[in-house]
Amino acid sequence: MNIIKLCYKNLFLTLFTLLLLITNFQVLAAESYLASGHGAVKSVKPDDFNKMLLYVSSKPFVSVDGSFLVDGLIQGDGLNFHSNVMGRSEEEINVSMQEAKDFFIQRFGLDLISGDIYFSGFEATPDINYHVVLSSGENVPPEGWVVHDGGWIAAVVNPAGVDLGGEYTGTHVPPGTMFVKGNYKIVKTSKHHQNSNHASDKNKNIVVIDYQARKPILVESDGSFAVSCELYNEKWGEGQAIGATLPFVLSDGRMVYNTRNVLTFPPFGKEVEPLR
Repeated sequence: MNIIKLCYKNLFLTLFTLLLLITNFQVLAAESYLASGHGAVKSVKPDDFNKMLLYVSSKPFVSVDGSFLVDGLIQGDGLNFHSNVMGRSEEEINVSMQEAKDFFIQRFGLDLISGDIYFSGFEATPDINYHVVLSSGENVPPEGWVVHDGGWIAAVVNPAGVDLGGEYTGTHVPPGTMFVKGNYKIVKTSKHHQNSNHASDKNKNIVVIDYQARKPILVESDGSFAVSCELYNEKWGEGQAIGATLPFVLSDGRMVYNTRNVLTFPPFGKEVEPLR
């Protein structure tokens, strides 16, 4: 168990350092670009990926329970995200919920009726200002594009932890470990989109990316965690998200979730994909 936690900790530190370097590079490039009188940053397309995006979250907010979820992990249900953000009917929400349960059982062997696992819908609070700062080949304004994040979450509540099954048979995870399946809904903003009355243009400013956990999300003692998710988008196909979060509390009691998340399509780059 200590070996597993050490591996995850080393992975987290490596990912977070890499993501900070990428973010700092993009910020410097953006500042240089904006200083030249431009109003938005158009990033180049990487040679080994068809599409790359970078999300960040760095705004102080008031947390209900130390999490970044609307109404907290236990009290929240995510129904606003499913019904109002994603526009799902009650029947569609039930279908989405069952798909999430089936996924959690198949991949991780979670027992969702034992009481060891808490299962619920969730929605990341808009107060954290989760947003796109980089989208390869596109002009992203300085304020970025809003990212709505929500779906379904399972969390280990047994104080002794649980033994996983499915693709992770034989793996023991501690309490607080999380598993997710959901959607990113990106809302692009630009003068063109704001001024256009054409329905086709309105639809172009919405991007939906489906995601599901590739690995269990292990939370460290300081609240930090790394996330690895499989992605799917209708235009870009399969992808991968690798993110890191290092939350901390400010002197006034508010939290900063301090998230960096890199998304790539395809998952592993063009040179690697044929060899998988």
